Amino acid sequence: MKLFENSFPGLKFTNFTLNNGLEVYLNKNCANPIVNITVGYKIGSKDEPEGKKGIAHLFEHLMFQGSENVKKMEHFGIVQECGGMANAYTMQDFTAYYDIVPSSHIETALWLESDRMISIDLSEENLENQKSVVIEEKKQRYDNEPYGTAIIKILENIFFNSGYSVSTIGIEEDIRSFKTQEAIEFHKTYYSPSNAVLIISGDIDYSKTEKIVEKYFGGIEKPAKIERKINRIEKYNKNEKITVNDNVSLKNIYLCWQTGLPGSSSEFAFDCFAEIFAGRKSSRLNIKYVRDEKIFKSISSALYQLQDSSVFITSGMLNPEIDENYAKSRLINEINSVLKEGISEQEFEKAKNLCFVSMLNKLSSIRSISFDSLYDYMYFGNPSEILKKLERLSNFRKEELVDSLKEYLRDDNYFELNYLPKSD
Repeated sequence: MKLFENSFPGLKFTNFTLNNGLEVYLNKNCANPIVNITVGYKIGSKDEPEGKKGIAHLFEHLMFQGSENVKKMEHFGIVQECGGMANAYTMQDFTAYYDIVPSSHIETALWLESDRMISIDLSEENLENQKSVVIEEKKQRYDNEPYGTAIIKILENIFFNSGYSVSTIGIEEDIRSFKTQEAIEFHKTYYSPSNAVLIISGDIDYSKTEKIVEKYFGGIEKPAKIERKINRIEKYNKNEKITVNDNVSLKNIYLCWQTGLPGSSSEFAFDCFAEIFAGRKSSRLNIKYVRDEKIFKSISSALYQLQDSSVFITSGMLNPEIDENYAKSRLINEINSVLKEGISEQEFEKAKNLCFVSMLNKLSSIRSISFDSLYDYMYFGNPSEILKKLERLSNFRKEELVDSLKEYLRDDNYFELNYLPKSD
């Protein structure tokens, strides 16, 4: 790891913990006079109880509806007046809020984040309004979008009986049933200092920043008693197939395999394999089945990573008149060929280099550093985990890749999802 620590001296963190349990990580990078403030809360869709699926994402919306000293949606306006931007996102494993501002406005951004950690405006009107917004978002982005329900169906099948079985967008009936008092308790419990991490990257002075953090967050007293349920992932040791007849013009097929934990050898294996298999136009499947044989109009592979497991997905949109079962058999044959014959050294080195570049791009800006640092903190407890990953990737061998493929890509453990045009 020393090699990469020396290569990226700007990715060093100093950290401290406030008396109320808030963990704080500071990263000084004076390349530009900006600062990224990210607050991550250890609450994601996997933590939602039965009957309340979708409330973690709903709360992301509610956090912009006003707080004690900030009016509804004013958070955005204040940050924009400073010359910055603000946003948020909800994952299965955590929820994050970030502000990117000129370094001269760091105090304003920290005040905004502390104000909504203390309390937010959870009026009946705000709650009902944001329920409608989220439900409409679900309809636009998932229910009525061509192939939009694919990730929902993949998660509910691959991660059955786990906290990952319902996507972050949730279930409409559950969202509608969320009551004001439940929202108040949710904020009191999960939006507490001891359930959060504050990561500040950019043009900062360590001493001054620590004092500002103490000023705005040190007095927040919200002791959290969280009984976190273990997210148990059952192995997907079966073959299932679901066919969806939908308002789509072309057939699309998805083949999905449950894989290992982030940081394991399987992470590097499937990131590299995705590049080899169907990652770019120069990949095996794009050359053979898109360009030459024209079975697919487009095809891709990717590793979808979560804290407690991952899923490798290969999806392809078929050209007209191509039978979906024939297309699926060609994909399976191609995988079996890789398992039997392996991959060339040239393919491996190219894929490994592409993964290296992708990882290095995460260190290319204050924004990307902050995003990746939060991810690494939440998943590994270390915001600079990427340096260890770079070291491990540099030593990753082709034999390890093939071993992981043989372990996870079997004929008896994949989920198949097909989207077909509705019959006239």
